[in-house]
Amino acid sequence: MAALLPLSLSTCSMTAPTITLHSRCFSRNINSKTNPYSVVLIHGLDSSSQTWSRFAEEDLDAVALDLRGAGQSKMGLLDDFSQEALVKDIHSTLQGMKHECTSKFVLVGHSLGGRIAMAYANAYPEQIQALVIEDMDIAQRAPNNGPFSNFSPLGDRPFERKFGSAEKAKESLLKAGYPEGAIDRWIQEGRIRQNEDGCWWTDVNPDFRNLCYHHVLNTHKGEQDWKSMGGSFPCHVLVAGSEGTVCSEESIKEMQTIMGDRMRLHRFPQASHSKPSVVEMPPNFGCHFIGLRFGIGIHNSLGELGRFQE
Repeated sequence: MAALLPLSLSTCSMTAPTITLHSRCFSRNINSKTNPYSVVLIHGLDSSSQTWSRFAEEDLDAVALDLRGAGQSKMGLLDDFSQEALVKDIHSTLQGMKHECTSKFVLVGHSLGGRIAMAYANAYPEQIQALVIEDMDIAQRAPNNGPFSNFSPLGDRPFERKFGSAEKAKESLLKAGYPEGAIDRWIQEGRIRQNEDGCWWTDVNPDFRNLCYHHVLNTHKGEQDWKSMGGSFPCHVLVAGSEGTVCSEESIKEMQTIMGDRMRLHRFPQASHSKPSVVEMPPNFGCHFIGLRFGIGIHNSLGELGRFQE
């Protein structure tokens, strides 16, 4: 079982400074007040905005963010890490991109990102056109007891994500508790890569994983955010196949009971948790792919996600 975090990390300052998040912009209208992003994408654990790079092939105004401590975003002080800080980082970063507060967008969160998306939608419901949760429920989750179970506790220093070689990066991640097969796959996918300066960088950060379990996943905040969520936007929950999902059927049913007709459940029997359904889409599908995935119809615009009608 993964080690518990130091007691000093059990609370964090509510006045922690925000971090400007690194982003990948899939848009022809970057930083435009008149045509803001229509989709904001939030990644999961051991991931980054790189997971959404498939969107580069789509005719869609979207931005994918690296949460603090993941991808290319700074971690900041470990004691400042919290779910509230993650939400404030997203809001501050979007503001810095000149994304108007009054402009609504579709917020998509995969896995852990789904929990952060719930929290953001609860904090800023007036900004949300539709909420899309990919393979995540609201159940409290203890640290993973599967292949990622041998994690070391957080040290006194933040995990260093820049290395002189791929071998050094792999050695450090192995020491942190990641399985070798996962590390090799991440190198192939580009989550661990060589930069132009010749050094190697890992988007994957064991500090981020540990902190997210402590402050987000292993708490009741998911249930609390789901119950108190304001606004009238629809909440689409996408669940992978029974052998690939991390979702509990009991928790999914609880989400439906709480949200009622406002929640739309979409099942993808062939999908796995690590391959989110909106990433696995036909090429050149354009900005209508979300509508088709939700059964809304290929001729409807992205804004149709704001409807309940399928």
